[in-house]
Amino acid sequence: MKLRTFLLLSILAVSASQAVADDENGDSKISRNDAAKIARDHIAGKLLDIRPQGRDEDAGYRVKMLRQGRVEVFRIDAITGKVED
Repeated sequence: MKLRTFLLLSILAVSASQAVADDENGDSKISRNDAAKIARDHIAGKLLDIRPQGRDEDAGYRVKMLRQGRVEVFRIDAITGKVED
């Protein structure tokens, strides 16, 4: 029983340390679905298009949304999730 508990705790510790390392190295990124949720939280409107933008997919997402008859275009950073107007 103690060995099983030790192994489980070891696996959890390694997983947690890997997640921290990914964040420090900038390796983790938000998904397209996460970016869509951020966009909907940023602007109440209809999501028209969302696609990767930049030299690689880690650069960000270009978002088009329809709000009150106008198309709003903005960018979401794929690492931080920050909206850039």
